[in-house]
Amino acid sequence: MGDADIMQADRDALVDIRDIRIDRSRPVEERIREYLEQVQYPFLVRYGDYVIQLDYADTEVSMSDRMKEYVAKIAKIKY
Repeated sequence: MGDADIMQADRDALVDIRDIRIDRSRPVEERIREYLEQVQYPFLVRYGDYVIQLDYADTEVSMSDRMKEYVAKIAKIKY
């Protein structure tokens, strides 16, 4: 499922993730189900005019850890 071709994606058919609303007071499993029901296809989403392809890796590193690494790497770049 995660091997969808981002170049062939129909932008208008993808859900804009800015429109997704999740009730944070609900248990995690229900929030996940709520997200999946709203997004319809979790591997390709839209953010405005941008199509975003998501992929998952079997790893112990969290998304937060990866984001911290990314921000640290970007902060080191000199312009």
